[in-house]
Order: sequence, then structure tokens, then C-alpha cells
Amino acid sequence: MKKNIAIFIFALSSVISFPSHAQLSLRGVIDFDLPTAGSTGKALHLRADSAIQDLSRFAIGVANNGGGTDGIEYVFPSLSLSLGDDIILYRDSAAIANYFQSCFSNFEIKLQASNSISQNGDDAIELFKDSVIIETFGDINVDGTGTSWEYTDSWAYKDTLGAFWPNGWIYGGPNCTDNDTLVSTSSCPYPQCSNNSVHVVTFRVNTANITVGPNGIYAGGGVIGGADAVALSDPDGDGIWEGTDTLDGTAGGNFIFLNSPNNSGDWGTKESLAGLPCSDPANYDDRIMPTFTQDTTLEFCFGTCSPNTVCPAPAVQQNIHFVVDMNSPKAPATWTQPYVS
Repeated sequence: MKKNIAIFIFALSSVISFPSHAQLSLRGVIDFDLPTAGSTGKALHLRADSAIQDLSRFAIGVANNGGGTDGIEYVFPSLSLSLGDDIILYRDSAAIANYFQSCFSNFEIKLQASNSISQNGDDAIELFKDSVIIETFGDINVDGTGTSWEYTDSWAYKDTLGAFWPNGWIYGGPNCTDNDTLVSTSSCPYPQCSNNSVHVVTFRVNTANITVGPNGIYAGGGVIGGADAVALSDPDGDGIWEGTDTLDGTAGGNFIFLNSPNNSGDWGTKESLAGLPCSDPANYDDRIMPTFTQDTTLEFCFGTCSPNTVCPAPAVQQNIHFVVDMNSPKAPATWTQPYVS
């Protein structure tokens, strides 16, 4: 039993640690019941978590009916993507475009696949990079019928960026799109189309003025979550750490950056902004989240109020030499060692 637990922990940690460099992630699994019937409502939704030079390094597999992995079944074409681009991979372009209406424009990359996109609402999905599995939705060894993750005639959607199934996913509920004709009139609209106030926020913070700890830089607190809510990364080593979250642009609130937190409650690692104009003294001296109406990039320098990633020059230090005359007649006889405080 101990051996099995150790293997499971190792495998899980391997999967979780990889995607900070994976660049592409699953965002939604779709099995709509459309008026055009058949397989026309099947699609996958993916998101570029960083710029991608060659999308063809990534591939998809559908693990049908709990029968385990089927390996790679669809390889993406060679395309370049920008950070935050949404991909819709569908079986029938006309049917999906008609159902989504104006929401179809929310997907920057639109791709058509053949019968390789074959999920039936009870099937798991595997995402590959360079032929290695980097993310899985569902359990490839379990038929999803009757499970909490079933999406027959419905959808599954990752509403927490950076999460890994089963965490961070929400569901429309089996058969919720039966008799639907348009997403705008659906009783369970696909989340990408249902809340226009929710947008992707990209955080960029320069760490030139600190030494980054072994756990890296995180954004957290306030409307974001715990001390380790959003992991940032610096793959090019330029000292500017970057990460994304999905937030309600109308909510405002607070957040903070943290240097190498050990867990979600490790607030001792947060940047110190006390007394600075960009802090909120009524909310633990955290930063103030602006409101926004579209995908937004917010830039900072760690521990400062810099409005961008340019860190202010450090204060010039001067050596000061103190001289104390211990022979002064005014000095008490009990003085033996002077101190400066």
C-alpha cells in the first residue's frame, strides 16, 4: 500500500509541476445537443497560457468509455499563438458558429477536426506536448456515465486557470442543452459566452529588487485567493514573472504578490507596501485591483508602486562615521560602551 501511495504522489506531482511550462491547457469539453444532431455539437476549448511558436507540438486524444488511453488522435497544425488566445476545435464549423452566434468571436483560433474529436459526454480527454501527456480531463479508466464529471449533451468548463482536474472545473449538467438552438437562449449557456464581465488578467511583476525564493513568485490574497493562488513563471530568466487568472472585471477588490510561499496561508512572504500610496491600509496593505472591461495586463515592480515593470533605482547609501567623546565631563561615569539607535 505504501508503495502505491508513493507512486501516485510522484505521478501527480509530475503532472502538476509541468504545465507552468506547457504553454497550452484544456479549457472546455463540449458535447452540445444541437438541432443539426449527430456529432455536430462536439468540440474542445483550449487556451494558450503563454506565447506558442509552434502549435503542432501539441495533440489531443479521447479516451472512450473508460478503456484507458487511446494515445494521440489529433495533432494541431503548425500555428503561432499569443498569450491568452482561445482555441475552439470542432467537428462542424457551421453548426458551432450558428449556436454560439457573436460569442464565436471570443475564440481567436478556430479549427475543424474529423472524427478524432469523438467524446460522448462520458469520455476523458488527454492533452499531449511532444507526445507526452501534460493534462487530462476525466478519468481515462472510468466510463463517466453517472459520475460528477459527466457532460452528455452538455459541457465541462475550467473556470480556474492553472487548475487540474478534478479541481477548478464546473459542469452544465447532463442533457442541459437538449432542445437548445442558441447559446443566448440556453438554460445552461457555455461559460465563455455567459458572463461578459469575466476577463483574463495577466500579471507581470519585476523582481530585480529582491532575491526570489525556491518556490517562485505568486499572486494571491483578496479576490484571487490564498497565498499560492496563482503561480507566476519566468521561463526566459529576465526577472519578470508572469501568470494569468480569470476575474470579474467589475468586482475590484485587492491582491498582493508573494515571494516563495510554502502554502496557501503563508502570508509572511507577501511584499511589503505599508505606507505606500498603492496599498490599501484597510485590507492588510494589499494592492488595489482596478476594474476592467476586457482582457487586461497589469504590470508592477515587486514591493513598489511602480506603474510598470521598471523598478525604481535603489536609494543611494552613504557611510556615516559617528564619534563619541567619552572624556566629556558631561558623560556619566557609568558609561562604558556607546551605542547608536
